Amino acid sequence: MADRRLPRSLARQRWFAAAFAIAALAVATALIAVLEGPLDVPNASSVYLVAVVSVAALFGTWPALAVSVLAFLLYDLLFIEPRFTLTVSDPHEWINLVLFLFVAAVIGRLTAVLSDRATEAARRARESQALFGISRILATATTVDAAAPAVLARLAADSRMARLWIGLTTGTGERTLADTRPGTPIPRPAVYDVLVRTPGDEPSRWLRTHVRTESTQPKRAIGPRSGGGSDRVGVFRVKIEVDGEVLGSVWASRSQAAGPPTREETRLLSLAADQLALGLRRDRLASESTAAEIARESDALKSALLDSVSHDLRTPLASIRAAAGSLMDASVAWSPDDMRRTARAIDGEADRLNRLVRNILDLSRIEGGALRPDLEVFDLAELIEPIVRRLQPLAGARVIEVTISAELPPVEVDAIFLDEVVTNLLENAMKYGGPQARIR
Repeated sequence: MADRRLPRSLARQRWFAAAFAIAALAVATALIAVLEGPLDVPNASSVYLVAVVSVAALFGTWPALAVSVLAFLLYDLLFIEPRFTLTVSDPHEWINLVLFLFVAAVIGRLTAVLSDRATEAARRARESQALFGISRILATATTVDAAAPAVLARLAADSRMARLWIGLTTGTGERTLADTRPGTPIPRPAVYDVLVRTPGDEPSRWLRTHVRTESTQPKRAIGPRSGGGSDRVGVFRVKIEVDGEVLGSVWASRSQAAGPPTREETRLLSLAADQLALGLRRDRLASESTAAEIARESDALKSALLDSVSHDLRTPLASIRAAAGSLMDASVAWSPDDMRRTARAIDGEADRLNRLVRNILDLSRIEGGALRPDLEVFDLAELIEPIVRRLQPLAGARVIEVTISAELPPVEVDAIFLDEVVTNLLENAMKYGGPQARIR
């Protein structure tokens, strides 16, 4: 559970409250002595109310009640006859003293309540402002990954944590998404405090958890082996979860001397974890939506591609069948030159058909991530010239102009892929550019 030792800051605050109360009573006593002595004021006990109100406004109800009782005793000892005793000679003075004590206690209580409410309102305002800032960061950022550093910076500014980091759940543990101290080792204690959420309006609580360690690689808590040192580090974890699924954690650490997180710090860490969970779910939904849209576009592209390819496949097949049918026609007398031209046409259409089928297979390999370029160094002219010679007959009377600088160094390419690219570009230019288009 949480460390129950009194933090040094709280001890110093109590000593300061006691010193302030003594000083306020001393000043009020001196002022009353002046008023009832030289100035002959009948009853100046109400001056003590200034000390009571001051203590109540600064330190709360119980210090104010204590100052009220001390003021009652001081006024009785120093200014009520007989002096320096608690005996009161005039019964009417008892009524005045009791009324003074009642008024001082009530005023101190009311002042303390108003002060506490003002402090709580200011604390709530700071908490709301911090939460709004975190929500705005997550709402305006494209992803949680981009917003995480700014979220941690805001948490560090609004809490007394020495270090904060965000971990996202993976198959083997957590990966660090962001850290206020990047580049330094993350604390890996054997014992840390985890925030346990409770249903309804019950406040969450910190529960000390022991990490299960392997015997071959034992983990140990950070800090000295024997307790009590101020250099020991306390580590705190708030789970980032949505719909029962743990997506990650918000981690925080600071010296154990600073004590466990306050209620405000606990709420801030908890709300930040909830906002991060919503942001991570938003990113997941956006990723799934993008994947669905890509799949839909891919299906539409495949349909269009199949329609186009089916037409392109029919054209060379029809040419091959027509040429082969002519060769098989016994009524046609073929000269050797005619037979060679027909065979050359069949070979050209078969080569075209082969390229179409290879393109379809390459498309499937690209989608499967199996298509990899085989890069080698080539002289570009040696790769381009054979392609142009092969396609020049398809250009008709047009001449395919090629200009390659003599100073161009060798290029690192996949020769087959480059052949496909240049061939597709030239065929499209000849097919769709029109008979007058210049191909250069």
